[in-house]
Amino acid sequence: MSFPLFGWWLAFLVAWVLKMLTLRLGGSRAYEEIGVPFAGGVLGGYAIVNFVFALIGVIRFFAPF
Repeated sequence: MSFPLFGWWLAFLVAWVLKMLTLRLGGSRAYEEIGVPFAGGVLGGYAIVNFVFALIGVIRFFAPF
């Protein structure tokens, strides 16, 4: 296993378990109507928060005021 992916195995395992549970309990319809939008929302929210805090960091530490 390469070093950059070393800490990601738990996230992949959790995602795989949640996907399998959703598919087994709710079927493909629940996966497409609930699972995919939920995962997209989590990833989109994570990206927005990272962007906002990166912007705050640039303004706070690199902008010469």
